[in-house]
Amino acid sequence: MSEHTSALSRRAFIGAALAGTAALTLSPTIALAKPTAAEKQAEAENALNQLNAMQEKLDVASANYFTALDEQQQAQAKMDEAQARIDEANGQIDDLQGK
Repeated sequence: MSEHTSALSRRAFIGAALAGTAALTLSPTIALAKPTAAEKQAEAENALNQLNAMQEKLDVASANYFTALDEQQQAQAKMDEAQARIDEANGQIDDLQGK
């Protein structure tokens, strides 16, 4: 009976060793496999899609920035006009109080 278990253990050991060796042998082959043209084309298309999406976001952000800049300039002009009216009104008040 001990011969039967040692034969089984020997077979299990040899099988495991062969499986391990095969796994180690195949792993570098899989890792070093060159990508196909189709894979590279898919990568390039994915990168182009990402670039286009980022460009669209940039265009929207740029348009928003220039719109905000125009609004700021208009607000600044209105503020300057209001300040001129305030200065004129203060001048009139000073004239009336000085009489």
